[in-house]
Amino acid sequence: MTGVILAGGYGTRLYPLTSTINKHLLPIFDKPMIYYSLSTLMIMGIRKVCIICNPNDVEKFYNLLGDGSKLGIEICYKKQTRPSGIPDGLLIAKEYANDSNITLILGDNIIYGSGLSQLIDCSNFKGEGAEIYSYKVKNPNAYGVIVENDAGEITQLVEKPNEKISDKAIIGLYHFDNDVFEICKSLKPSSRGEVEIVDVLNIYLSQGKLHNKLINRGFAWLDTGTIELMNKASIYVEAVQSRQGHLICSPEEIAYRKKYIDEKEFISLINSYPNCDYKNSLVEVIS
Repeated sequence: MTGVILAGGYGTRLYPLTSTINKHLLPIFDKPMIYYSLSTLMIMGIRKVCIICNPNDVEKFYNLLGDGSKLGIEICYKKQTRPSGIPDGLLIAKEYANDSNITLILGDNIIYGSGLSQLIDCSNFKGEGAEIYSYKVKNPNAYGVIVENDAGEITQLVEKPNEKISDKAIIGLYHFDNDVFEICKSLKPSSRGEVEIVDVLNIYLSQGKLHNKLINRGFAWLDTGTIELMNKASIYVEAVQSRQGHLICSPEEIAYRKKYIDEKEFISLINSYPNCDYKNSLVEVIS
């Protein structure tokens, strides 16, 4: 399984914050936004990751994450010169992914909860078709939603419905078989001038190969696409970390607990950091 993080775009909804920095490098409480999507892939058991970003941002991401070896994983960076939709970004990762299955995550999504690793473990994916994740929301008109029949089978995908036909929003996390690249190639731009991920999903649906996994209310799904949502996510992360005394979505801790790196490597990594609260929290993982 190859993981793909879409971290490009202009972040216009976050202007002027994004006038000088990629939005995925902005902080969600004590960590850059990209840490959260990367952590989700690592929790899934994925150790081969491709980050799609703007040409000017490759060096910035590399300065933060390097080639991934310090986390016991492999990270490559691919340039997207012009954002033209999610399928367009996914196609850029084709050569790196080779013949593997794909897990795609949007770089501004945060998923957290006890037992998450079992729920989203990529080994659960059958390797055929596509699997999406959904989450019940109060405002489905702000998202793409799935409509199911009484048997729980997906019958329809609707982008930002005017009426409340479903409360199950499609979150930015997907599993695909390798056929997804040919499907992406076949797409034509929508009226927005972009190729749409919903068109990819509809093709899998027409083939009877689209499956849904509901993330229940024991988990948190946070979209951080606006300043207001970023602030709410930061407050949530701060509250949970302060009360429970452990980090949310720390790639270093996940690498250690998943045994991607051993204790000696973990300690060496911590010692390379300057004195700060984040370093102190990582020290507590060992103690």
